[in-house]
Amino acid sequence: MSLVKYRTNNRTNGFVNPFFDDLFLKSMMDMPVQKRNSVPANISEDEKAFFLDLQIPGWKKEDVSIELNDNLLSISANKEESKEENAARFTRKEFSSKSFKRSFTLPEDIDQENIKASFEDGILSIHLPKLAKKEASAARRINIG
Repeated sequence: MSLVKYRTNNRTNGFVNPFFDDLFLKSMMDMPVQKRNSVPANISEDEKAFFLDLQIPGWKKEDVSIELNDNLLSISANKEESKEENAARFTRKEFSSKSFKRSFTLPEDIDQENIKASFEDGILSIHLPKLAKKEASAARRINIG
């Protein structure tokens, strides 16, 4: 008797070699969030503002850029590092590059002049105040002249 490996997640129904199924046909949703180059975000709201928190551990405040273009808020960062190790018989060089970018379309009622951001313990917090609502004017009678 021999045991045969059974695959329950075969997306190609046996038409393609399982090697290619694993290598080329994995969907984006199967990848962990970190592999998709995405940054987790929490968004909350109260009557006066929206609050946007991004979890970006390992980054420094100087690495992060926040831009506002019309109603599109973009948060991005890019970091390149190079390490070199010299020993008696070899030299090893390692290069690494990390980056992310998240964009959010802001509602029309955001006070864009008073947006504030802070960075503490790997959490980027952005405070997005709402514009003061205009008071509805009381009903009044208009005389015809």
